[in-house]
Amino acid sequence: MFEGGGKKTLKYLGYGVIAVLVFVLQSSRLINVRLFSATAELMPFLVAALAVYEGPYVAGITGFFAGLLSSLHSASIEGLDSLFLSLFGVLFAFIAATYFREGLLLCVTGGAVGLFVTELLKYAFYYLLADGVGPWVGLLYIAGRVLVSLPGGLIVALVIRRVSQGIDGVNG
Repeated sequence: MFEGGGKKTLKYLGYGVIAVLVFVLQSSRLINVRLFSATAELMPFLVAALAVYEGPYVAGITGFFAGLLSSLHSASIEGLDSLFLSLFGVLFAFIAATYFREGLLLCVTGGAVGLFVTELLKYAFYYLLADGVGPWVGLLYIAGRVLVSLPGGLIVALVIRRVSQGIDGVNG
């Protein structure tokens, strides 16, 4: 049905729809599981999976879009999520392609590392400086955020792998 570029356009639109669905699911009460008062954040897993399966351009663009969506639902400074997720997508795609083999474990590990770094920066520059939150409370919150996000991150990585390989494999 779609020739060459049409399949890619359809696939990239699918990634945009997946990003919106992930945003809606993580910001709804449907998966509002809490651990140490932390909730799931699945956008770094989405960007890491795209970095592994699609490369730096798709990961960077989708990371920017996912960061805009994340900024809608957070109290962080506008644009920082977009900047971080787009840079994370490009950098992680380069690291994944250079040093690692493609796989689900790499996607989930990359998403967890990206989430950990994001939360550590938020803690250092927001919670520690502005609110005076102690290091143990901050560490528990960061650990809770990563642990709660892992199952959803695995599901997101599986969906991205299926879409990437499914559309590339058809008539390919």
